[in-house]
Amino acid sequence: MCDPIKPRRTRVEHHCYILKDRQPVKCKDEAFWAHWYAHGDNRVVAVDDIAEYRLSTAFLGLNAARKGDVPAWFETVLFRDGEVMPAARVYATWQKAFDGHRRIEELLRKQLKEAQTLADDWINDMLKATR
Repeated sequence: MCDPIKPRRTRVEHHCYILKDRQPVKCKDEAFWAHWYAHGDNRVVAVDDIAEYRLSTAFLGLNAARKGDVPAWFETVLFRDGEVMPAARVYATWQKAFDGHRRIEELLRKQLKEAQTLADDWINDMLKATR
């Protein structure tokens, strides 16, 4: 007879954390954690609205890293028209999360500007062709 297959743990731990001085601190009171998480503006690292996009970086309240990986306390997510885009980035520290957010913001603004320039050039070329 075979032994039952044990589910593989994919997370390092399932403890709840809050931020104190931008550092994760274990919280043993789940009710306190739930309230802090729901009302804790201090868990938001940065939010930027750029055209139809929203770039949001926040503290997760738990370590989302897989066992053996670098801790993943913070996450940057990009939304377009309210829908989550498929790519997200995770970070181990507040500062890395903030820096990563700013890099993504800069890249997004640059890409949108380049796309607008291409669209403007195409429209101008089309207008010239119809004269």
